[in-house]
Amino acid sequence: MKQIGEYLDMAAIDPLQWAYLPTSQMAITAIFEEARKGGVFAAIRDMHIALGICDDDGLALRLWSFVADDFVAPPWYVRVNAERIAA
Repeated sequence: MKQIGEYLDMAAIDPLQWAYLPTSQMAITAIFEEARKGGVFAAIRDMHIALGICDDDGLALRLWSFVADDFVAPPWYVRVNAERIAA
């Protein structure tokens, strides 16, 4: 029986894919927390702000959808929670 590593090219797997393609507000928040230390996460944060994926405060404006293969507006409940926090 084959192991998972035999099916996947482990060198091709990007360990920061979750940061480049955030699928949740939690991922955006983690990027912003790690960006305080500088390094690659600061560059990823700045890229997301420049592309309109999130705002300067770390609020997700668009999230990655593997189904759409693109960034889409967050689900309604993410937007409602952000509005409640801002009020």
